Amino acid sequence: MNGYSLGITLTIMGMGTVFLVLGVLAGLLGMLNRSFASLPSEKDSLASLSNASTKESETPAQNLAVVAAAMGAIAALEGDRQFKIISISPVNQPKATSAWVRAGRDELMETSQPFLG
Repeated sequence: MNGYSLGITLTIMGMGTVFLVLGVLAGLLGMLNRSFASLPSEKDSLASLSNASTKESETPAQNLAVVAAAMGAIAALEGDRQFKIISISPVNQPKATSAWVRAGRDELMETSQPFLG
């Protein structure tokens, strides 16, 4: 074999090997996808958990209070002088919230207070 035929043969064998391995990987991933398709997705389980927690823990009065507080905060930040934030107090946080999350929220509230006055 001369140099060109050896090069072409190696190229075809190399590309064939690469595509064969890619085909095997695609087949394995397809089988795994079909085997895990029957399991509930993470989004479904999180959505059901969030719906259950909001239905159990919040009353309509609490929802209205949260909406009113959010509207007042937005109006105050936009510069509308009809509203003034007179106090900031923590809401009853779920017990599943870790200490790190609460500390981060408290720090954010402390750093944003100079902008609210």
